[in-house]
This record gives sequence, structure tokens and C-alpha cells, in this order.
Amino acid sequence: MIQDTVQQFISSLDAVDIFMRIVGSIMGIIYLSYGKKQNFWYALCGLGLLVYPYFFHTKTEVIAVGVGLLFAPMFLTRLIR
Repeated sequence: MIQDTVQQFISSLDAVDIFMRIVGSIMGIIYLSYGKKQNFWYALCGLGLLVYPYFFHTKTEVIAVGVGLLFAPMFLTRLIR
């Protein structure tokens, strides 16, 4: 039963999906490391970028949430000033 679920998950991944998740994770690491030194919002969104692919499964959702998390710290720092 678990093997069927794992096989189904592996077969559902394609190159574009894996690429989007890797790019999002790399940006999350960059935001998290920058945010620990400079800005709380970057660290928080970096953590979000590392975790969000586990909760969203379609390409549209992954792209929309990823782009939102990429630009959120820029808007939040200007809003809070």
C-alpha cells in the first residue's frame, strides 16, 4: 500500500515540477540566510519558501504561492516602515 502511494507520487513528478521546487528551495535558503542577518520578513518568507511545496501540489499553486512569497518581504518592509 505504501509502495503504491510512493510509486504514484514519483510517477506524477515531471522535470518542470522538480525544477520549480528546487528553485523555490534555493531561494528559500537565500532568503533565510539573508533574513537571519538583516530582516525578519525575509527570514520568515525564506522559511515559507522551504516548506510550502509540501502543501501545494499543482504547478499553478506552486508558482502562485512561490512568487507571492518571493515578493512579500519587499512589500512588508515598505509597509511597516
